[in-house]
Amino acid sequence: SRSREGAARPSVNQYQASSPTRQARPGEAVLQPVPGAAYPGGVPDWAVDYAALAAADCDGALSAEELERLAVAAFLVGHENEVPSLRERAFEAYLERGLVEPAAECGFWLGFHLELRGDVARAAGWAARVRRLIPDDPESRLSGRLRQRDAVPQLLDGDAAAALPIFEECARLAGSWSDLDGFVLAGLGRGRCLAMLGRTAESAEVYDEVMVHVVAGRVSDRKSVV
Repeated sequence: SRSREGAARPSVNQYQASSPTRQARPGEAVLQPVPGAAYPGGVPDWAVDYAALAAADCDGALSAEELERLAVAAFLVGHENEVPSLRERAFEAYLERGLVEPAAECGFWLGFHLELRGDVARAAGWAARVRRLIPDDPESRLSGRLRQRDAVPQLLDGDAAAALPIFEECARLAGSWSDLDGFVLAGLGRGRCLAMLGRTAESAEVYDEVMVHVVAGRVSDRKSVV
């Protein structure tokens, strides 16, 4: 597939994960990795991450990226109530730096987190806020992400037949943008819908494809709070 400018976009299968080291802005110290803070194989020790980031956040000096990582760590070590405020701060920090797309993506994950936990009103508010930040284009990457939110209430209400085509369309759109996070998220929805519809072989195939990307470490940590 091709972008609006005509440049070829790589397929999802060609996606390669990257984690560039963020450079410090003038007057800002970037939190360095804690020695021994990862398990063998590169899986983060989220308890260590949480302790280090929470300590560094005492003076409110964390960057937007670090606040998002702290939100993930907080969720995984049992401090789920801290996640919304951390993501809200990250959202505002991105906007202060003029980084609209990362802000929109941060807001998307916050809204999705709230939606799955029953805070529908706040989730709808965040979806509206994100929509104001992204292009009015149904084929844009983040529009595809937001569309998945439309399928979640149907899925939770047991209407897998209605939710499935939405997740399938979102998977197609995510694939066209090499949006692996969006592709995996849509795949989780597709797999669950297919299982609910009794299409177990197809469901297993979808989950297997999702797990290939997850186990390979190609997706971001953000989905840990979903």
